[in-house]
Amino acid sequence: MNAFLSLGRWLFVLPFLLFGLFHFTDNQAFAENVVPEYMPAKEVWVYLAGAVMLAASVLMLIGKYDKVAAVTLAVMLLMFVFMVYLPNTLNEVTRQAALNRLLVNISLAGAALMFAKYVAEDKAVVG
Repeated sequence: MNAFLSLGRWLFVLPFLLFGLFHFTDNQAFAENVVPEYMPAKEVWVYLAGAVMLAASVLMLIGKYDKVAAVTLAVMLLMFVFMVYLPNTLNEVTRQAALNRLLVNISLAGAALMFAKYVAEDKAVVG
């Protein structure tokens, strides 16, 4: 049972590794379709989000600064909620999709915080 439960670490982290890579391989599509119109320098935001996801994934997988990485990932996901998806819920055309993404990002932020609290092993920066 413990072996099965230990898969949770991988099942949580690996999608963020892939999402981070996608941000670098398909930057233009993310900039056009995800980043809101009111945000300047759209491609910079896409690269920044991808870099955070890649760095957090690698750190969480190797167990070095994994607590800080998980908290940073949670903060970024909550920023997505407030900067991207919450404003989009006010738009009648994008309301349902934005609400779905808002809820997914809230739950992933919660999972990242649980990872930091219960799974992360490196207490070098945050106790």
